[in-house]
Amino acid sequence: MNRAKIYFRADGHAKMGLGHVIRSLALASMLREEYECVFFIQNPLPVLKKQILEVCQECIVLPEEKELLNEAQYLLREYLQPADIIVLDGYHFSTDYQIILKDTGAKVVCIDDIHSYHFVADAVINHAPGLKSEQYSLEIYSQLHLGLNYSLLRPAFLEAAQINRSFQKMDTAFICFGGSDMNNLSLTVLKALTKQPWVKKIHIVLGGANQNQESILNFSDSLDRPEVQIHRNLSAPEMVRVMQDSHLAIVPASSILYEVLAVNMIVLSGYYVENQIGVYHGFLELDLIRGVGDFNTFAGYQEVFDQIKDLPVEKMLQKQRSYIYGQSGRYFSQMFHQLTRSSIDRMSHRPARAADLMLYFDWANDPGVRQQSLTRASIPLESHQQWFLSKLESDSSRLYLFFADSQPIGQVRFELEGARAVINYSLATEARGKGYGKKMLSRAMELLQEDPDFKVQEFYGIVKKENIPSKKVFERLHFEVKEEKLIQGVPCLVYGKGLTAFST
Repeated sequence: MNRAKIYFRADGHAKMGLGHVIRSLALASMLREEYECVFFIQNPLPVLKKQILEVCQECIVLPEEKELLNEAQYLLREYLQPADIIVLDGYHFSTDYQIILKDTGAKVVCIDDIHSYHFVADAVINHAPGLKSEQYSLEIYSQLHLGLNYSLLRPAFLEAAQINRSFQKMDTAFICFGGSDMNNLSLTVLKALTKQPWVKKIHIVLGGANQNQESILNFSDSLDRPEVQIHRNLSAPEMVRVMQDSHLAIVPASSILYEVLAVNMIVLSGYYVENQIGVYHGFLELDLIRGVGDFNTFAGYQEVFDQIKDLPVEKMLQKQRSYIYGQSGRYFSQMFHQLTRSSIDRMSHRPARAADLMLYFDWANDPGVRQQSLTRASIPLESHQQWFLSKLESDSSRLYLFFADSQPIGQVRFELEGARAVINYSLATEARGKGYGKKMLSRAMELLQEDPDFKVQEFYGIVKKENIPSKKVFERLHFEVKEEKLIQGVPCLVYGKGLTAFST
């Protein structure tokens, strides 16, 4: 049986750096056992093409095209099929580019770190810490996969993250400023480190597009101490070994930051381009790094190194392990399974957000919904707005929105009363009678049980006695009728289910 195909589209060169390609390859590495992975790239460096072919079954070099929308049409015409997935990583793959690719029926996934334009992709990945869904402009069906659970790490780093590394003192440093290091920040940091008497050895890793090697070699050759080792074109396992020989890392807030944290090191970080600023502040707020701000202008290395050498090393390493623990492959596997499933099995979900207000308003006033509600009168927009926003902000409510084939099909809301969760759900008119109700409610209950803020022991649902479809849904999920009573004068059944009987 042929495996589903995932295309990856990213570029890398001296001016742009190699980060987009490296993190796309990290994702491909996590998915390659289940999917056929093919990489699209323009004008790759030979060393980069070699890296791609170590992970993907094929590397397709695209003709250079200044007008990227023409490229999107080319991909649509020559390659993409409705069953495919294409992953885009780059700031130039704009809304219009995504729209063209979606015309194929293929699923579109964007790896992002600047959220600066509207997304029509089926899913958006941003592994920066501290992000909120409200920072994104996207379609109602677009799924957001945010935070460190989705860390884009290559296999060697995922494995390293599962090792409880420990060391008592720091005497070896690691420097890496990505694939190109246009401003030669590696040399600036090297010069600052050589002034620290406690530093005995320094590893410098230079990327495939770095053009500053000669200046770094000349400076290191002039030193009596410390020992300086310069590395180029390291594989991921080789990079891990160099990092494991080091205690302190000085790196920017780019893909390399995730890698040094996975290996477990004391980290001094900052930014030198705009797209690194958000990542930098996210890690700083989690207290996983020590920060310098803008590497291009920072001059206080003596003071910051004096502070770093006295840090509580084991405490910081333990905190890093609690955030980056090498399990992102599992999260990505689940995510892509959702994208490739068909019909009901491809049903997806996300938490409701303020932008869904009118969708919920239309559903709440649907004649079928009003017919089965305890009160049949239409709901005014003003009162709905007040109610909906209060539910989003409430600590005792959870609202989940469900989709099939990128279209919203229904909602499940839980009201939490201690260890009890009371269920409210509804389906869009076009989704009724297709088996979505059972699947949607089952998945929503699983989500609530996975929520670390709650310890739910019982689920309850109130159904009008005449509502045959909802009664069937609860019965198929093995709920029992706990009580029959009048509510607002309407005969109702109270269905209940404890976790000891939880089987869907």
